[in-house]
Amino acid sequence: MNKINRINIYTAIIFSMILFVGCEASNSENNNEMGTQSNNILNNSAELRQSNIDNKNIFWIRGRGSVKQKQEILEINLAIESRDKEIIKATNVVNENIEKILEIAKSLGIDEDQIVTKEYSISPVTRWVEKKDEYGEYGE
Repeated sequence: MNKINRINIYTAIIFSMILFVGCEASNSENNNEMGTQSNNILNNSAELRQSNIDNKNIFWIRGRGSVKQKQEILEINLAIESRDKEIIKATNVVNENIEKILEIAKSLGIDEDQIVTKEYSISPVTRWVEKKDEYGEYGE
């Protein structure tokens, strides 16, 4: 094999090893296991150095990576509903509950300009009553 092909193969091996080792989960069990594997590899490589085996093409590569980031956005959806025969009473109940939620949010350090009302609607409650007559069933 020529020298350029060897370099390309070695480079591919190195990047493959970094990719596989770099994507590993980082927990204490894996760290202990990886430490044990590293010690075994070191022992094996020391044995190889002492033996008569040609060890020019032996590599030991270790890589680790992690990305940590604080959470920037939290989305909470709340629905407040009130039913009453008088629209003003129902509206007042909803508004009082909205004020309570805003107070709680402010006490948690959330600015009022970060809180958004996505929907506010008022609609009558419609009830259907099933009736029967000589022509059949119908809703009213």
